[in-house]
Amino acid sequence: MSNKTRQQLDDGIDRHRAAEKAIKAYGTRVGKNLAKKCPSPNRPDDFDSILAADGLAAIMNQLVHRSWDPGDGLLTIEWAVTRLLTLRFEDYIPRLLQIYDRLVERDIVSKEKEMDWNDLDNSTYVISTHSSKDESLKVFVSTTQCTNYLFIIRQSRWNTDVHVRQFWAKTKRCVWDGDAQHTLAWFIKKRFNVEYGDFRDTGYVLSYNCYHINYADVNCRHAKIEQSHNHWPQISYCMLNIDFLYQQLFSPE
Repeated sequence: MSNKTRQQLDDGIDRHRAAEKAIKAYGTRVGKNLAKKCPSPNRPDDFDSILAADGLAAIMNQLVHRSWDPGDGLLTIEWAVTRLLTLRFEDYIPRLLQIYDRLVERDIVSKEKEMDWNDLDNSTYVISTHSSKDESLKVFVSTTQCTNYLFIIRQSRWNTDVHVRQFWAKTKRCVWDGDAQHTLAWFIKKRFNVEYGDFRDTGYVLSYNCYHINYADVNCRHAKIEQSHNHWPQISYCMLNIDFLYQQLFSPE
């Protein structure tokens, strides 16, 4: 690569970083102003969700109409949802690690030692742990009345991957789509290596990936949850269950 080409790439990255920083700051101001324009009639420190939704929809509709291709405008909305849920889920990763550490601390490290809670409707236990020079793997199970969650956290120097998958008591086969459902034993046999690491996986709830790349001595960070707009309800319900589990483990008796 010539020095001229390298300089052009560096300048392009700098311009993009500056534009990204500016637009995020602008978006933050717009969001705060929108919340102020929609005061809650019941709580002075909150906002009216219905009015705020109308305002947010109007903003998004302007983006769609101003795009030369309506399809591209809608794609912008999908990308926005992906970024929103990625930002929200990043707040949960420290909680997941705290949950894992607390379970290990309490020796809840097998099915036989599982912690039952919520009047026995929920159970939780650590199922695997592995740490090496290059990577750490932390896995735990949390079940509810209607959903069995498997949390897989892989961390290395440059990557953080969090996969949340549903599993079932029995494998259900589908002629036109291979294994439609996987058991916990299937994941154990695979050593918790998910099939694709994205929405194509059976039992997909979410796959969060954050990686860092050093380019020209600048650390570039990229984080994303695949297909967030298509899995919003599942992701929201998953985060709600993480909240409940965290409260169970860390709230004062």
